[in-house]
Amino acid sequence: MIWVVYRNEMLKMTKRLAFWVTLLSAVFMQLMTSGGRFYSSRQNPDLPQFSLPESIAGIFSSSVQMALIFGPAALILLVTSEFSWRTARQSVIDGLSKNQFFVGKLLLIPTLGMIFLSTQLAIGVGFAIPATDFGNLSGPLFKGVYFLAIAGFLLAFIGAAAVALFFALAIRSSGPAIAAWFFWTAIVEGLLASVAKGASERLGEMAEFAPGNVIDQMARYLQYDKDAFAAAVSRALERGVDPPSPAWDWPVLLVWFALWVAVLLLVSFVWFSKRDL
Repeated sequence: MIWVVYRNEMLKMTKRLAFWVTLLSAVFMQLMTSGGRFYSSRQNPDLPQFSLPESIAGIFSSSVQMALIFGPAALILLVTSEFSWRTARQSVIDGLSKNQFFVGKLLLIPTLGMIFLSTQLAIGVGFAIPATDFGNLSGPLFKGVYFLAIAGFLLAFIGAAAVALFFALAIRSSGPAIAAWFFWTAIVEGLLASVAKGASERLGEMAEFAPGNVIDQMARYLQYDKDAFAAAVSRALERGVDPPSPAWDWPVLLVWFALWVAVLLLVSFVWFSKRDL
């Protein structure tokens, strides 16, 4: 039955213009970002070359940020359209339970994550390959830490999508849901964290474990690559600027991440199950 639910979700997703517009918008933005960096490095020899593996940290960082913006937006559009077009109600009338409907939306999350992350990474790496001198590589082109980072980025996407799913199921209208989701992630969480830090040191420490900050840490490439982190610290000290914040302990990060995702999905499910379609 789960396969049938998933297949139906894929059919609905691929037939929705909103999904394709969102995905193509993300592709366009990454083409402009990576293409601009590639072009600038070619035109100005003094700039670092946009090649592998030197540029992998920048490619990963820009790719995951694009995916965390456009992917959850696509999820909101896909979920809220079920209520705007009454297809959620019709699905239940046709025999689909509320639990199965919710599971279908959960299955969308990792699928969208893989789609958006893979396309963004492919574009960035694709621009870097022509400038890569494969004959003079000092080490492996793809290190094991890259795959660990990609797995972490997918987890970060799941966390960001869990927030988006909550707003989609709570508001059930595309425009207001996207506005509320964006306002919360871009403004409210940061504002509340600043207020907490100003109120007391203890509250400031607690604000570090807010869901948005935990997800951001999971999406941070320097969390995974110790060599890249050491190089970033060295560059910061040379320039006389503040070094990047240290990586979190993995047990702490994973526990807080799992806790917030579980809370968000549980609240979303309870809220959805108690409301009429």
